[in-house]
Amino acid sequence: MKEYKLSARAPIILLGVPLAESENPFLALPTKKVTASFAVDECGEPGLEANGLPERLEARVKGFYSNLEEVARELCIRLESDIGRDLSPSGSYALLTTLLTYAIAKYYGERLDTWEVLELARYADPFDKPSGWSYVVDALRYSVLTGKPVVYRNDEEYAKLEVERTVEPELREVVEAGSQALERESLGGDVYNSLVHLVGAMVLEGTVRVRDKESIESIIGTLGRLQNSIVAGMWRIQYPPPDCLLVPGIPREFEVYCW
Repeated sequence: MKEYKLSARAPIILLGVPLAESENPFLALPTKKVTASFAVDECGEPGLEANGLPERLEARVKGFYSNLEEVARELCIRLESDIGRDLSPSGSYALLTTLLTYAIAKYYGERLDTWEVLELARYADPFDKPSGWSYVVDALRYSVLTGKPVVYRNDEEYAKLEVERTVEPELREVVEAGSQALERESLGGDVYNSLVHLVGAMVLEGTVRVRDKESIESIIGTLGRLQNSIVAGMWRIQYPPPDCLLVPGIPREFEVYCW
């Protein structure tokens, strides 16, 4: 048996709105540091035992490991973590699955680079990713791997911000979204394209402000209000209270954070 104790910061998406038929960037920031321990051994009945995780998170991490069994065959893994219910569900999932992927590779004597971790973990995610949601979890994982604020559009367009910025918002609730309320056909191509461009420009402007160390409260008070309006209108979600922000998480879920 080999044991690994790994730490990283659980991230959240600060800015970005999933929209069908678009590939816009997402801005992710680190929050609290989390430690996870992995005991890895070969066994006759492979599986993952997880202790101390919220029920839904545990189910998702186990689903992730089930999809990795081709790579991690014959391994029994015991996972223990101090992760709390007050952290981002999507950020917690991204963190634990990233560290799990790293621990399995380390057990086999391999050291995966950032893109190998992202590619392997993306393959194992146990949920569908509708159009527009493809890179939300990737952005979160990239922040886990770098420990930095990141902006991530796809595998060719991304950036790590060389600043020390963390946030510690209060997780107010997780809202499940149905289908997108307004599509390209209903709005018209020009209007829809303008909306997609607006969301992308909003994220890039937010990235500059994070890099320049503008306060998170100020960013939420301006760009965050715009994001809340777009999410509420496009996904039929109630507008949040003042000083709160609607952000995407696991596909078809939005997380509400308040400062």
